[in-house]
Amino acid sequence: LSLLAVSFVAFSKPAGIIELVFSGGGTIMLDVECIEARLADVGGSWEATSRPVHRT
Repeated sequence: LSLLAVSFVAFSKPAGIIELVFSGGGTIMLDVECIEARLADVGGSWEATSRPVHRT
């Protein structure tokens, strides 16, 4: 599964629902009292095969 989106809906701050949306239509909903998170890029870098063109 690939994680596509993470969203948070507060219903009684700081409590709320975290929704994890996965490819293939899977969803996990977490009922939380509070959340504290730290993200880190743990994957290596790679050379891009193409570059976007932006018109000005």
